[in-house]
Amino acid sequence: MELLSAKHVRSFRPIREDEAARLVQSIASASAPLVNLSMMLAGYVADAALREIMGGRLRDRDAFVQQLAEGARLAAGFSLADLYPSSRLARLLSRSARQVEIHRAAMLELMDSVVGDHLQRRSDRDPQAAAEDMVDVLLRLQRDGGLQIPLTMDTVKAVIVDLFVGSNDTSATTLQWAMAELMRNPAVMSKLQDVRGAFAATTKVSEEGLQELSYLHMVIKETLRLHLPSPLLLPRESQEQCQILGYDVPKGTMVMVNAGALSSDPEYWDEPELFRPERFEDSQKDFKGNEFEFIPFGAGRRM
Repeated sequence: MELLSAKHVRSFRPIREDEAARLVQSIASASAPLVNLSMMLAGYVADAALREIMGGRLRDRDAFVQQLAEGARLAAGFSLADLYPSSRLARLLSRSARQVEIHRAAMLELMDSVVGDHLQRRSDRDPQAAAEDMVDVLLRLQRDGGLQIPLTMDTVKAVIVDLFVGSNDTSATTLQWAMAELMRNPAVMSKLQDVRGAFAATTKVSEEGLQELSYLHMVIKETLRLHLPSPLLLPRESQEQCQILGYDVPKGTMVMVNAGALSSDPEYWDEPELFRPERFEDSQKDFKGNEFEFIPFGAGRRM
């Protein structure tokens, strides 16, 4: 509630609008006839997330983004220890396990710098001077205590990393796929460009105007349906022994949900391989976790 309440998220609106304007300006002012839009979108998402989470740009942004990409690569890669979790030999032979330790140490070093800067800033500034960023909130909760489960400094650092990981690659990937699909489907692109009328009276995109753009929302939903940022969601763990489709699932088993297969199942979707935003025009389907054929963010309290 402290980190992601509606009020706190709204307080970051100027940051999001400013970073969107910077992105548009960087494309408009590019001297080359071609631009690397994927790289620009990744930088835009990283800068917006960094400013919302820690109140400003990171000195080592490129190193941080590189470490995030490395973490995603390691998480998605093969590890012998995953297949034989009780085997010490498998862990010793696993090259990825050693890489994970190196990656973890590098991330903790970066987090030490972030937390140290915030602690110094907090001691120097007027408490009434500026709104809290997310790191400020975590450090305040850690300092004041009173929580059911105490926040250690290691937990604070881990939550900061989780916020970056959860917001960075997923958002950039979705934007990149959306642009790729629009380029492949010029009729959809043209229809979406007609929304410019909503901003005719201003030179800057505002979040208020976005509420009027129903077709843009359809494009986003269709992008998330065809190109889930994380097709297998995040791993779950069975809390009790059960049986599913005749298979025994012991307590403590890692369970993966193939949300990507659900969102392209012809039993629930007409011509599921096509990029067709209009399928959501008269549909109540949303990504809130209530329709299991469309759960790009999962469902339930862990979505």
